[in-house]
Amino acid sequence: MPKLSQDDLIRAIYSELERATSYGSTTLRDNRRKAWNYYLNRNRGDEIEGRSTVQDTTVRDVIHALMAAIMPAYSVDHIINYRPFGPDDVDSAEAESGAVNSLFTETNKGYLQLSSAVHDCLLFRNGVIKVSVEDRTEVTTRSFSAPAADVLAQRPPGQDWTHIETEDGISKFEIKAEIQVLQTVAIEQAMLFLDPNQPDQDLNEASFIGELIFFSRSELRAMGISKSIVDDLPASPDKTNTSGVGTGNTDLQAKYIDGVADASGATTADRDQIECYHIHMKIDVDGDGISERWRFLISARLILQQDQVDYFPYASGTGWPVPHRWSGLSVYDLNRITQDERTNARRQLADNLNVANNQRPVFDPGETEAEDITNGAPGRGIRSRNPANVGWMPIQDIVGNSIQFLQYMDGVRSEQSGAALDMQSADGQLLSTASGISAEMQLAPRELMAAHISRNIAETLVRDLFLLIHKTLRTQWHQPIQYERASEWQQTNPAEWQPRTRLNVNVGLSPGERRRKSAALQQVTQLQLALIQSGNANIITDLNGVHSGIVDWMRSVELDGAEGYFLDPQGPQSKQAQQAQQQQAQEQAQQQQQQQQMQMQLIQAQMQLEQAKVDNERTDEAATLQFKYFEALLDADTEDAKIESQQRASEATAVAGQSNGADRTD
Repeated sequence: MPKLSQDDLIRAIYSELERATSYGSTTLRDNRRKAWNYYLNRNRGDEIEGRSTVQDTTVRDVIHALMAAIMPAYSVDHIINYRPFGPDDVDSAEAESGAVNSLFTETNKGYLQLSSAVHDCLLFRNGVIKVSVEDRTEVTTRSFSAPAADVLAQRPPGQDWTHIETEDGISKFEIKAEIQVLQTVAIEQAMLFLDPNQPDQDLNEASFIGELIFFSRSELRAMGISKSIVDDLPASPDKTNTSGVGTGNTDLQAKYIDGVADASGATTADRDQIECYHIHMKIDVDGDGISERWRFLISARLILQQDQVDYFPYASGTGWPVPHRWSGLSVYDLNRITQDERTNARRQLADNLNVANNQRPVFDPGETEAEDITNGAPGRGIRSRNPANVGWMPIQDIVGNSIQFLQYMDGVRSEQSGAALDMQSADGQLLSTASGISAEMQLAPRELMAAHISRNIAETLVRDLFLLIHKTLRTQWHQPIQYERASEWQQTNPAEWQPRTRLNVNVGLSPGERRRKSAALQQVTQLQLALIQSGNANIITDLNGVHSGIVDWMRSVELDGAEGYFLDPQGPQSKQAQQAQQQQAQEQAQQQQQQQQMQMQLIQAQMQLEQAKVDNERTDEAATLQFKYFEALLDADTEDAKIESQQRASEATAVAGQSNGADRTD
């Protein structure tokens, strides 16, 4: 395929632009114009002179109720957390989450832009946020009470310091610093034109995106566009009713309450507003047969800038997705008929009350003064020559039926777009403060639609937005980002980040869901503490798990800044305390071990003493037994000797007797 010439490229761009603007003009623009009129409570054009012109405000009231239910959840400092790829990626994921959340919520006023986009989702079907990084040169002037050379010697790196003058010992400097600013801007739906066949909310895969944007001639020159080209560009006659492609922006005009802003009154040529388009489209420019992503800045059928890009800088979302379509549904789409019917009922009710208080008279002008009849001032008399002929037309009281019908339409409204408005009524507020299972059972079904809308926005707009912010910082941010974590400042370099496609959105819950989540997290935290106290620390849970539970609980009740209440176990102060506690525990363990050893030694000594005592007793007993044994032996020997002596004595006596007898015989 041949390479596209500049003329062919311009024709292709404007062909796609005209197709997109035709779809936006015929299908979406009229819807947005009517939505604006219903939201701003403008007259419908069917009013009858002399009758009530009151109008119902269902569309506006439902949007405000949904915003009140949805947006508080996005006021936290940590809207998302990027999911790590594995255990080695946990620290990096936490650092990137902290940096992105900090940039979006604290330095970029992201809440306001997100609020505008969510409002667009509810009123105009879709909300779109554009993400970019702006390089700026910040110029400041500072004075120092020191010599210029000393000041220059101590200047921080990365800044251009120019000495202006030194007077009375005061050195004045002009300081230029190159800074980068993350820009997240909610795009007005009337300024956006898409391919009519865009099937979903993923605009990075869109084949064509056109954004109407107005630059002054000075801004175009600052972008590096040739002066001759800029000078030849026609100035826009009206910023709200363009003269080029997509003319007749009636939906832009519809938003203005006190007149239409006109951009045609520039006092100098450099302030002239030039109608331009930022075009992002897939097109084969080099003729290789493969479409690439390109970005163009065009005006008056001229290409002012063109660049090949890796992605498109838009994130889109909706509260009511429609399958296989980019354009979703809005509160206006769902409640237009309800508001019309309620308007009719309220007008009839007002007319009925008006007639009841100012009945139509029947009288003879010849007998009764007409001025007295028609002037219904309280207490004013009626002059009549025949008061009996003055009568009043009967009326039918429809107040009760009208109120019943309006109550019925309240139920229809709740079924169509949720009961967020009902929850803000007096009865709903009383029920929301009640406790117990009965109140929860009544609240939960009412919040289902509001929770559904909130989750749809979180999973489309918010998810795509933070993935886009991560991608933009990773590819365009050239300096470290500082953020606060665990009560200390840390920094991370986006150039070192890896691409991410997974994240958790921490918001998108209805008030009832937040209450249930809060109660569940409290139970989890109590269970964790019970497990730690029962000796299961670092087995089933640890301090990091308890801290995560506490942080999630605080977010669920919309309390931010957990570091102001609890220390992060990974923080230096907590780690120092943990080390001191571990050292103290080790010392206590050593002391206990020493005490146990001393007790064991004492027990052993006591046992030895007891054993010695037993041994001594045994020795004494043995000695006693031995003594008794030898004593018995001695007694036995003595007795034997005695017996033997006696025997000998007896024998001697016997012998002597025998001897004496013999002598006598002799």
